[in-house]
Amino acid sequence: MAPPRILLCGDVFGRLNQLFKRVSTVSKSTGPFDALFCVGQFFPEESESLNELMDYIEEQSQIPIPTYFIGDYGVGAAKVLSIASTHLENRGFKIDGLKICNNLYCLKGSGKVTLH
Repeated sequence: MAPPRILLCGDVFGRLNQLFKRVSTVSKSTGPFDALFCVGQFFPEESESLNELMDYIEEQSQIPIPTYFIGDYGVGAAKVLSIASTHLENRGFKIDGLKICNNLYCLKGSGKVTLH
């Protein structure tokens, strides 16, 4: 079995349309990839940018690759993480992060996640 192929990115600032367009382009040329890790600020800095993020959270737009982020600050972060914490699969003590929506996970806090 081949090792997983991972993409990394820095700050997203809630611009998921731009992010996933770029992921699609990179995947076509050098993919496919198994996961995307966003290691900078994931949430937007301004409330005007929150609608784009909420389209993905509410699954009106689809996330094409399992995406993991660690930046749990910015506009909307508290709202999104609060909503996610009410989902049944996120109840109890979680060391593997929170499932925000299909293919989107917050790896906040410390813990261990097995991906492969």
